[in-house]
Amino acid sequence: MTTPTPQSETPETDAAMGAYDENAVRSWSLVASNLLDLCRSLERRLREAEAENKRILELHKGLMAEADKRLEAAERRVEREGADWGKLYHELLYAVGNKYPNETRHQTALHYIQRAERGSDHCNAKSAARKESDDKG
Repeated sequence: MTTPTPQSETPETDAAMGAYDENAVRSWSLVASNLLDLCRSLERRLREAEAENKRILELHKGLMAEADKRLEAAERRVEREGADWGKLYHELLYAVGNKYPNETRHQTALHYIQRAERGSDHCNAKSAARKESDDKG
C-alpha cells in the first residue's frame, strides 16, 4: 500500500508554493554566497595581519638585539670609567677641609664651587665693563 502524496487544494496554491520555494532557494544562495565572500575576506585579512605581526616581531628582535649591544657597551664603559669617577669625586670631597655645620662634605663642596663660579662671573662682568669703557674713552 502506498501513501498518497498530499495534493494541494488549488492550482494557485501549488504555484505560490513553487514560487516561494524558488525565492527561498535564491535568498539562501545569496546569503551563502555573501557568507563565503565574507569568509574569504576575513581569511585574507587574517593572513595580512599574521604577516604584519611576523614583520613586527622581526623588527622587535632587531631592536632588542641593538639595545642589548648598546647596553653592554655602556656597561663596559661604566666599568672602565666608573672607578675614575669615584676617585675624582672623593678627591673633590676630601679637598673640603672644613665643612659647614649640618652639611655633608658634598653640600659644602657644592657651595664652594657655586660661590667661586658666581664670583668668577662677577669678576668677568666687571672686567668686561671696564674694557668696554676703556674702548670708548
